[in-house]
This record gives sequence, structure tokens and C-alpha cells, in this order.
Amino acid sequence: MEIKDIIRSHAFLKVFIKDDVVFNSLKEKFPEIIADLTTLKNNANCSCRGRTVNYLISKIESEKDFFSYMFSEENIKNIVKREEEEKESIKRSRGRSNVL
Repeated sequence: MEIKDIIRSHAFLKVFIKDDVVFNSLKEKFPEIIADLTTLKNNANCSCRGRTVNYLISKIESEKDFFSYMFSEENIKNIVKREEEEKESIKRSRGRSNVL
């Protein structure tokens, strides 16, 4: 799968943008779209989705190293691991609240 296909995918919004490490990297690398990135992180169905995706796709060639790292197998594994840890933490905290 090519990087532009990943950016267009629902997984990009659901997994990548929701991940704080990725989100902060995108904000730092592309400060000109911080408002759209922030809105998108909080609402994946916002009207800025298409604009943000198109902007990022337009930057693939000039920012090849950045995107290659962001969507590398190693980084994706780290993102999935963080997401699983967060889910597990939520489960544990819910379990504790049920005990009280």
C-alpha cells in the first residue's frame, strides 16, 4: 500500500491521527495545518478531512523521509502497541471502578 493510500484510509484517521506521538509529529512538521489537524483528531468526520488529506498527500514527495518513517512497519507496530496499552489501561480502570 502506498503512503497516499494510507493517508486516504480510515485507518489513518482512526489510528494515526488519534495517536499522540503521530499527532504531535504532524503538528510539528506541518504547523500551517494545526487547526485542521486538531479538529480532525477530535472529529474524524469534520469538513476539513478532505482538505487535510489532500494537503498531506501534496507533501509526500517533498517530505519523503518524514512520511517513510511515519508509515514504516516499525512505527506502525509502535502505534498499535500504544493503542492496545491504552485499551488495556481503560479496561483496568473500569474494573477498579466496578469494585468500588
